[in-house]
Amino acid sequence: LRDVYKRQIPAGPSTMIGDVKLSEFRRLLLVSHSSIRSEFTSSGDLICNGKILVKKDQSSGELYIEGPLCKEYYQIRNLFYKSIITV
Repeated sequence: LRDVYKRQIPAGPSTMIGDVKLSEFRRLLLVSHSSIRSEFTSSGDLICNGKILVKKDQSSGELYIEGPLCKEYYQIRNLFYKSIITV
């Protein structure tokens, strides 16, 4: 058998498994990144350091992270990735 290198295998779409609740995500954020302040808006979204918005679509369950591409954005995104399983 011949070795197959990773770069020769085409990447397919990823599937994310898990249900992240914003209240639980906020708790993880407080524990992991104490420098990032977060609070809930009146609509139930999570605003972090006044510039990153984390919201969840109630019908589809999809989580959205919106804001400028800055250090906090990537910290929040990486924490989200650690909170779910990707296959």
